[in-house]
Amino acid sequence: MPDHYLDKAIKTGLFDYILVQFYNNPPCQYDQINSNATLLLQSWNAWTSLSLPNNTVFMGLPAAPNASHSGGYIPPDDLISKVLPSIKPTSNYGGIMLWDRCYDVRSDYSNQIKEYVRRSVLRFVTQVSEAIVGSISAALNSMFPN
Repeated sequence: MPDHYLDKAIKTGLFDYILVQFYNNPPCQYDQINSNATLLLQSWNAWTSLSLPNNTVFMGLPAAPNASHSGGYIPPDDLISKVLPSIKPTSNYGGIMLWDRCYDVRSDYSNQIKEYVRRSVLRFVTQVSEAIVGSISAALNSMFPN
């Protein structure tokens, strides 16, 4: 497992979902300067190949360039054309998660990628996630009106 500290915990099989931060860590993130996804995809392959069959892996990304202090932001067009075609066929691909909703609201990142990101077949998780996002979005919109 690429994360030494979580290796034993993940291998217990008790986790259905593994949400991995693929940013703020140069050895496993997208290289925006060179528009290169090689390290990101190598890290993704390490996580997904070493995960258990019952694990669903989500790729965590920053929703805006300033959401990540050490890099890893992927422009939506690059995510759609360079990353998603490689990770979506993975058997334990769960989707994309974004940091954080406030940045997402400002950048409109999720709306730019959502039609290209296959939703998880697990309806319950999707419904819970949408309920959480809806609550947070409403709170943020009241705090930061357009």
